[in-house]
Amino acid sequence: MRLVADLKLDTTRVIPSHYVFATITALDSTVLHFASLFFLLLLLSFCSLAIAMSFTANSGNSPMSQMSPLSQPYTSPQMLPQSSLRPTAPPFTLSGTEDQPTAGAPIRKGGTDPTRYKTTICRNWEMGSCSFKGCTFAHGEEELRMPPRVERYKSSGFDTRRSLTAETPPLYPLNPLPHSGVGRIEHLLNMLYSEVLRERNRFVAHEEANQALEALLKKEQMQREETEVQLEAARWKLEQLRTTVHEASVEINTLLASSPANEELRDRVAMVTQKIASVFSSEDTAVGGGREDEERVMKLLSSLQNCQSTEDM
Repeated sequence: MRLVADLKLDTTRVIPSHYVFATITALDSTVLHFASLFFLLLLLSFCSLAIAMSFTANSGNSPMSQMSPLSQPYTSPQMLPQSSLRPTAPPFTLSGTEDQPTAGAPIRKGGTDPTRYKTTICRNWEMGSCSFKGCTFAHGEEELRMPPRVERYKSSGFDTRRSLTAETPPLYPLNPLPHSGVGRIEHLLNMLYSEVLRERNRFVAHEEANQALEALLKKEQMQREETEVQLEAARWKLEQLRTTVHEASVEINTLLASSPANEELRDRVAMVTQKIASVFSSEDTAVGGGREDEERVMKLLSSLQNCQSTEDM
């Protein structure tokens, strides 16, 4: 700058070329230095303005600023209506609106863990301070559900080795029948399988009883056929004996009629003949078993022996 002033004052003085070149170089470096400082100040001002705006937006959207007593006037609980004192839970839907994270809340990678979704009661809901938006806990016993099986989510990105009830234990007893569709189908299949086993055991018992009854019927039929054969043989023998006795009685009557005999012998012969006739008449009218047939045969044999003894006398 001093050189420039000297140049303006003394125009007649001859300046060497190397002085002129040094002066121009100094001017260029000064201009560049001022320009860089100006751009740096401008950038710092923009950054401070952006940080201030972000802090203002976060403080306005945070729940602490909304719930601050300085921003809202105090209202007694007795002055509030009953509907505002009781928090009403929104209807449970699977559209995905409840899973949206709130402002300022950390975003969870991978979404909601299905093994922990609505498996425990919300503590904030019990105290009446739950916002219901993005809450993955159950708001009442009707929303409480059993945790699904861990094996179904082995392929997902969640850590299934953690305990399902590590944070808060369930306060309400869980139903014995699972609410999930697969568990209900498995329960119904187990019931159906037990019923099929019971019916199969009953069928096997009936089949064994039928086989035993069939064996008894076959045995009874064979015994009946054998008895009929024996009865036919006994009847044939009885018919032969009847013919023999009849012939013997005819011969005895002829012998008694041709030879003179006393009255006592004739009475005995008549009594034996009458007895034989009564035996044969009872045989024609009665139907008995093998034992009765044997008794009749023995009676006939004894009558025949009596007749022979009478003839010998």
